[in-house]
Amino acid sequence: MEKTSFRFKFSIIIWVLIAVVSVLLTAGIFLSVQNLIEFWGFDTLDTITYIFTGIMDLALLVATLVGAINSKYVIYKDYVKIVNFLNTKKIDINFITEISYYENLKKLVLRYADSKFTVVLINQENYQRFIDVLKQNNPKIIYSIETAENKN
Repeated sequence: MEKTSFRFKFSIIIWVLIAVVSVLLTAGIFLSVQNLIEFWGFDTLDTITYIFTGIMDLALLVATLVGAINSKYVIYKDYVKIVNFLNTKKIDINFITEISYYENLKKLVLRYADSKFTVVLINQENYQRFIDVLKQNNPKIIYSIETAENKN
């Protein structure tokens, strides 16, 4: 099955949030290990709590980093899969009615048959290839360029 992938391009704010969450989770892991070493054998409940907290922090850290690295759009012949931190969304390619490029915002937007939309979070250098692949799989998709002039 042929597919084309486009990685998410997150804003600086999102990367800062990911970094803060990662630092806090790493600190939690070190604190759990430190407490585990310091209080090993004194109280079974405390020991279990430190082990559980450390494992949960590690799992959340891995999930956060893998989620950030693996976030992408994958275009198949019949559908587009949007993979991000929290979920995977599968959109039928025929459900996409329009691709709009907003010049003043420099954003690409997918519009759907139910009037909903998604802002595409990829590098601007990949916009044309993204549009071409979508239109190749569904020639009925309309492409438009929205400027401040044609919005009035």
